[in-house]
Amino acid sequence: LLFIAGWIFMGLLPSMLIKVKYQRQRLLLLEGLVDCLRQIIARLPDQGNFVRALELTVQGQLEPGIAVMLQEVIKDVSLGCSMEAALKHWRQSVRLRKFNHVVDTILQAHYEGWTKVAMDSMDKAVQAMEADLQAIKLAQQKSRSRKRQLYLTILTAWSFPLILSFLNSGGNNIYLCTLPGKVLVFAYVVGTFFVIVKGQEYLSLNVDEL
Repeated sequence: LLFIAGWIFMGLLPSMLIKVKYQRQRLLLLEGLVDCLRQIIARLPDQGNFVRALELTVQGQLEPGIAVMLQEVIKDVSLGCSMEAALKHWRQSVRLRKFNHVVDTILQAHYEGWTKVAMDSMDKAVQAMEADLQAIKLAQQKSRSRKRQLYLTILTAWSFPLILSFLNSGGNNIYLCTLPGKVLVFAYVVGTFFVIVKGQEYLSLNVDEL
């Protein structure tokens, strides 16, 4: 039973850890993008050129992953790619729905000029991403509280076999020396793994829907 429980644990734990790491990376990407786009917007009125604003932004303080993305856009343009192709590559690297609207706004302004209307459209597109980021942080706070409740419930459930284990049958522990007791503990172990994994999935954000 311990061997089977170990295999179940080894099967569930890696996938859960990978999902948690993936979610953190996506949220860090969103946060870094918002900061990056805000810097670009601040530089556009003086530069009047999106690529030049990118170059100045790269020289500032950015998340390493975001800096690499901007450098790729600059590199694509410098090698003769069209702005549309360079931004399409950037959009594919990010894969965030709200960012797609930002890219469309940049392309339209690139061809029609960075007018006040274009700047306002860009600002609204970034504001939508900022609103998502604020909503995510609020959801994370609520999620942490609910996860604490989940873990407390699991500990409470485990207290029952712990207390009952002090009841001896013929001088033996009923959970370690009887088949029904072993099966019950096995069910508790497997059930705990399953509840933790599914609880993590239910209480965490689906970052692919951003």
